[in-house]
Amino acid sequence: MQDCWFVAGPAAPRDCSEAFQAVLVFAFYGDWIVLANIAGRGATTPSGHIEQGESPEQAAIRETYEETGGRIASGSLRRIGYHAYSPLTGERQGRVLYCPAYVAEIEQFDPLPAGSESLECLLVRPEDLAGRYFLWDDLARDLFEFAAEERAIQEIHE
Repeated sequence: MQDCWFVAGPAAPRDCSEAFQAVLVFAFYGDWIVLANIAGRGATTPSGHIEQGESPEQAAIRETYEETGGRIASGSLRRIGYHAYSPLTGERQGRVLYCPAYVAEIEQFDPLPAGSESLECLLVRPEDLAGRYFLWDDLARDLFEFAAEERAIQEIHE
């Protein structure tokens, strides 16, 4: 159990005292949102732990590929904020932890790599997300809307 919220903007929050543990990626392929169908969880954004010696950006690229087979287009990966959460139980109870969140464009898909925890890559229209996403709530809705807005801003500046 945990309390979750989102902090917009590329700069790390001031109270971010711990190393980032994981990343999440709002990936787009044309008009489609790219999701991974993770066994036991369902449809979700590509996301996962940052490995030893890996930057958050490298983790975002790796996790997107491992979970969807998607290759992120060069220069399209951009940090848009931080998924923040505070565990309500366990050894990290009461601490605030942050996961960098990115928006990215997928330029091509390869088959899922061997050993992927994903069952398949899903391409979902924005209007269908509520019925497909594994944990749809107000925060998920707001995050996908924000990611789409940030993507549109990025496209205007290109």
